[in-house]
Amino acid sequence: MALEIKLETAFGVDAMYHRLIEVNYQFRVKSGVAVLACYKDKAARDADKAPLVTYSVVLNDVLDLDAENVYKAIKLDENFAKAKDV
Repeated sequence: MALEIKLETAFGVDAMYHRLIEVNYQFRVKSGVAVLACYKDKAARDADKAPLVTYSVVLNDVLDLDAENVYKAIKLDENFAKAKDV
């Protein structure tokens, strides 16, 4: 699972494919961070290329931390609100 949406990078190359690589969540305060690896496209990811950038998204009130629910929470961030599940 991943998200597809065009995000500009500092390198002048847009990142289109965003894959969840890390979640750090503190249940006591019901908050955490998800980290996405951002690639030029799925082909770059499939070719095992390095991500162009990583992107951190704040997570709030996510009690079930399976991938599907974390991706839903990521899509609450304005930069990923219109992202397509792929």
